[in-house]
Amino acid sequence: MEPFHDEVWRHLEPDLWEITHNPWVVLQTVSRDRIKQVLADPAFRKNVDRLLEISRQGAETPAWFQQNHPDAPLTCAAYFSMEFMLSEALPIYSGGLGNVAAINSKPPATSAFRWWAWGCFTSRAISVR
Repeated sequence: MEPFHDEVWRHLEPDLWEITHNPWVVLQTVSRDRIKQVLADPAFRKNVDRLLEISRQGAETPAWFQQNHPDAPLTCAAYFSMEFMLSEALPIYSGGLGNVAAINSKPPATSAFRWWAWGCFTSRAISVR
């Protein structure tokens, strides 16, 4: 079962969503008239309202770290990786490091403390001999 937020993007621009699965591209492409049209649809508004409520609840609910370590002095974490696997919508090379970075970044991102990530970005391959 796909996340219901995908349905929001699919409703805006179905063909483009099926090709890209990229919310940024959909928002850059969809017309204002189309946005007005879908916002007039009660079912669409209900779905968007549900997404907003889930987001609000997530921001207000203490996460795992706060629940298990309420008096801990830790306020942030840092992670360095040469690459990140952000989303299939971003056509970038992500080998093993990107997969590991994605797996390692999930727990801190859901623990509700500040999390900093450093990475490298280059338009050319780097090889060391």
